[in-house]
Amino acid sequence: MKKAAVIMLFIMIMPFTASAEGKNCDPIEGIAKNMMKLRQGGVPMSHVVKGFGGEQINPEIKMLIIRAYEYPRYHSSENQKAATVKFRNEIYLECIKEYEWVSRLLNSEKSE
Repeated sequence: MKKAAVIMLFIMIMPFTASAEGKNCDPIEGIAKNMMKLRQGGVPMSHVVKGFGGEQINPEIKMLIIRAYEYPRYHSSENQKAATVKFRNEIYLECIKEYEWVSRLLNSEKSE
C-alpha cells in the first residue's frame, strides 16, 4: 500500500520526462520533508489533513501524511532532523525506483 501511494503521488505530480538525476522526484522529496517537519513539530495530524482539503484530500497525499505520522515524534532537534532526513530519503528512493520503472515501461510502449 505504501508503494502504491508513492506511485500514485508520483503519477499525479510529475510529468513523464526523462531525468537520469531524478529531478522529477524533487517535489515529492520536498513534500515528504515538510510532512515530517510538521510531524516532528507536534502539529496534530488532523490539522495537516484539514490543510490538504479535509474530507476532499487527495488519497495519495493522505497516505503520505499517514506514513509521516507513523514515525515517532522526537523531542531533541537532532533526532527530529534525523527522522526528517530518513523519511525524505525513503520517499525519494521509492520515487526514483518507481520513476525508472515507469519510464522504462513508457519507453517500451512507444517503441512497439
